[in-house]
Amino acid sequence: MAKKKKPEDELPPITLEARGADSDRDNQVNEIKARNSPAFPFVLRLLADALDRRAEIILLDYTAQAVAVRYQIDGLWLNSATLDRPTGDVMLAVLKTLANKNIMDRRSRQQGEFIAKYKKQKYTCTLTSQGVQTGERATVLFDSPAFVKPKLIADLGMREKIQEQIKDLFNLPQGFILVSAPPGAGFTTLFASLLRSSDRFVRNFAEVQDVQKADKPVENVPLTSFDSGKGETALDVLPKLIRTYPDVLVFRDLINAATLEALVDQVDLDRLIVGGIRAKEAAEALLRVQALGAPRDKFPPVANASINGRLVRRLCDNCKVPYAPPPQVLHQLGIPQGKVAAFFRPWEDREGRT
Repeated sequence: MAKKKKPEDELPPITLEARGADSDRDNQVNEIKARNSPAFPFVLRLLADALDRRAEIILLDYTAQAVAVRYQIDGLWLNSATLDRPTGDVMLAVLKTLANKNIMDRRSRQQGEFIAKYKKQKYTCTLTSQGVQTGERATVLFDSPAFVKPKLIADLGMREKIQEQIKDLFNLPQGFILVSAPPGAGFTTLFASLLRSSDRFVRNFAEVQDVQKADKPVENVPLTSFDSGKGETALDVLPKLIRTYPDVLVFRDLINAATLEALVDQVDLDRLIVGGIRAKEAAEALLRVQALGAPRDKFPPVANASINGRLVRRLCDNCKVPYAPPPQVLHQLGIPQGKVAAFFRPWEDREGRT
């Protein structure tokens, strides 16, 4: 008689497909290798658990003894169960095999993709691994057409007046617009929404990206790439790109003084520069640019604006709990008594869980 499976022995109904190899046959070979690993069931449970909890990113942080696991959910990092190091090692080997990456390389930065199908949804999973002082760090980023993502700045919750100001800035014939956000706080979404809200059909846009840190391109913003992994820099492709006479130059990742100086010089040639940097506030972004080595005599006169964005958590419409706003709070916020009927707070059960 067949032995009845225990609940902990049952695997979640998630299907993984290898990507990144030279041919479909090679991808199939990688899939077979991954499935034959003793860690494959652990990988399935990890991915399914993250998706069930609506995680956007899984972080695996390796130390000498263990692997810390964290999920990014609605912009916040939440701890999950810690793995022992041997289990974590073979799990990462499975993920790298699915993404056609070198499982023996624990130091270099590697990035690849594989596919996960779960509960009638298809997810493109971007695996990134990098050696760090404590060992290695790996992330799995989920992307699905089912995810509703803002397309324009109007979708970001900006007031109409701010939207008009931003559009006016992007219509300027020349200058430098600095875009920033804290790490993990929506920089990619903000940057893409700003570009999509600008007139990319009348003016010629051109973007430069490092293939090692590539973001998805924006429609009608032609992309020119360089590979820092091969020792290339933005300055290697910039001269040729400039000869195409773009009206707007886009750099999502400002990384050094030489690039900054070259871009600042382009402003004098009637070009608008849109540059990105990670910073918690708009003022800090300006300080970070100066710290990179921006020319102090040239950059301030051409800087048109510093735009900073960050994610704000919203309460669930189905479970938020209304309460009467305290009069002192209304007074502090400058809201007249009686204008707002209720404030809302997260739902909590009797044990204090939200």
